[in-house]
Amino acid sequence: VYVGEIGHKGQRFDGQHPAIIDPKTCALARTRLVTNTHARHIQLGAKDPSLLAGLLFDDTGTRLTPTHTNRQGKRYRYYAKPSPQPHKQGCPLEADRSWRIPAPEVEKATVDLLVKQFTDQQWVIQTIGNGDGTIREGRIIIGKAKDVAGRLLSESRGSLREALLMLLSRVTLSESEIRVEIR
Repeated sequence: VYVGEIGHKGQRFDGQHPAIIDPKTCALARTRLVTNTHARHIQLGAKDPSLLAGLLFDDTGTRLTPTHTNRQGKRYRYYAKPSPQPHKQGCPLEADRSWRIPAPEVEKATVDLLVKQFTDQQWVIQTIGNGDGTIREGRIIIGKAKDVAGRLLSESRGSLREALLMLLSRVTLSESEIRVEIR
């Protein structure tokens, strides 16, 4: 409509009204809107984004969601297990009680685990592979894995969030360990 055309069943037709903006400007605006939507969805511009939002699960497969509380002007971030539906008898059973874990602790532990794995040559070769099998190719892959580990330690929080979304498919948190699944 803005460019003087209308779409119908996948085809473009001339509209009844003249264009308000030229097609080039409209295409640029659409591109910017799509980019901004993606950046907002992954919290790219957030001051303190939840790095593992959408990636963190407990050992029963329940997604842990980011939440926060403000006390005396300070923001405390957590990942929380959703509250169960209330029981008719009153309080939930002990096994059903919701719990939460401080976000900075689980995020640091996850990044530290990734850095440890990407700097472990044996893990890199077993997990990622050895390319075409030559020693030279193996060294290149190990070097790139170390570069990734260095970037994980030096990235800003927004960039780190984006990197984790590209690297990880899932992080599982149990009482005794953190397991990461690499894409």
